[in-house]
Amino acid sequence: MDNNRVWELCVQKVNNSLSLSDNEEFENIKDSEEVKKYLPLAEKIYRQSANSFLYKKIDKEKNWKNISRQIWFLTSTF
Repeated sequence: MDNNRVWELCVQKVNNSLSLSDNEEFENIKDSEEVKKYLPLAEKIYRQSANSFLYKKIDKEKNWKNISRQIWFLTSTF
C-alpha cells in the first residue's frame, strides 16, 4: 500500500474521521509496520496541535530583557 494512503488513514483514525470503507481498509492494515510507524507520529502531532491554543504569543522584547538581566547577573558575579 502507498505510504501516503497509510498516513492518511492513520490521521483519519486519530481524528475519528474514518468513513466505513476507510475504517475497513484501516482494520486490514492496522498491524502493518507502516501503521506501527505512522500512527504514534499522527497521535503525537494531534496531541501537540490540540494543545497549541495553550501557548501564549511570545513577547520577544520581554524575553530579551529577562535574558539580558540573567547574563548581566552571571557576568557581574565573577
